[in-house]
Amino acid sequence: MKKIAITTGDPAGIGIELTSRIVRFFLLPKRLIIIVYGSIDQYPDGNMVRQITSPAEAISPGIIYWIKIEDPRIKPGKPSSLSGKIALEILSRCAADLNSGKLDGVVTCPVSKEFIRQTKNDFIGHTEFFADTANNPEVVMSFWSDKFILALLTTHLAICDLHQILTPELIESRIRLIFAEISKLRPGQHRFACLGVNPHAGEQGAFGAEDEMIGEILKKLAREDINIDGPFPADTFFAYHAGEYDVVISAYHDQGLIPFKMLNRDEGVNVTLGLPFIRTSVDHGTAFDLAGTGKASDKSLLKALNLAMEMVGVKSPKTPVYDNFAPFYDHYMAHVNYQSWIKIILQHYNKRFKKTPAEILELACGTCNISCLLVKKGMSVDAWDNSSEMLKIASRKP
Repeated sequence: MKKIAITTGDPAGIGIELTSRIVRFFLLPKRLIIIVYGSIDQYPDGNMVRQITSPAEAISPGIIYWIKIEDPRIKPGKPSSLSGKIALEILSRCAADLNSGKLDGVVTCPVSKEFIRQTKNDFIGHTEFFADTANNPEVVMSFWSDKFILALLTTHLAICDLHQILTPELIESRIRLIFAEISKLRPGQHRFACLGVNPHAGEQGAFGAEDEMIGEILKKLAREDINIDGPFPADTFFAYHAGEYDVVISAYHDQGLIPFKMLNRDEGVNVTLGLPFIRTSVDHGTAFDLAGTGKASDKSLLKALNLAMEMVGVKSPKTPVYDNFAPFYDHYMAHVNYQSWIKIILQHYNKRFKKTPAEILELACGTCNISCLLVKKGMSVDAWDNSSEMLKIASRKP
């Protein structure tokens, strides 16, 4: 049995509502237990939520477990030093359980570095926090999507410090780690490319010596069958070569993340390589302006959870075909006169049983267009569908 935690991030951000929305109708595999650290919105339908105090209490699949860490004074969209303190408490509690082997992995929702730093002034980000608590400084920040994997030689770093950090020793060790970890987490043949640091990949030393240094390191690694092409000029790589490679190594944060986020908006996943446990995350921020509105997308969190499951060796349940159709279902069915359907159904029931039904079960309910109309007629309705995406849309209807 594998156990994956979800940390809900800054309680004033969108993490709580995204987590609650995802786990409500998530199809839970038999070999997986999900434990939410932080706060969660509970609903009368969907997966059962059970509050616990330790991962050791989470023993049965088919249930969402919850370790409560919250403060009722915090309001959505109103970040503060208190929300930062709670976010840090959530991370600290989860990190302790990860490092003691009680959990196999974690999926993190976004936090605010600004407000956590009001409690812990040296906090830089999730990546550095987990590396520090695991006593494992040699980690790599990477971002995964269906298009390509991006791995960074540095994490959250001021650009003015880059030339001091990018030593031959660091570059070689990070590239080795990237190659080994990606090969382990996603076995198979991969084509690796490395971007240059300077304009035009240094122009043969005209703009710094870093790119020539990277070139020599790549030649050395190639003699060990660690084959990585490059260094490529970063300004043209994604325009002309991106489709040829499924792993791209970038020297620093914005160099790789600008094109990654342009190509994978809402669907990228942040993965920390080199930790003794699996850590994935959404690739977006706290979105305080969207907190509590229900407008934030849960695509990245869902992909982060599914990827974490893959990495700990648990297969995701087969996605129902209608999950992909769900966003278009109501538009496609706009021509249907549901009122007439209901009228015919009730007429047949009345004819047979001489009364109006008080309780109704609708199977394959889709987005609950029929159920919603029946409820408005004063009937008690239970609705079921195999598609969690259909049910998520249905849950937002009045």
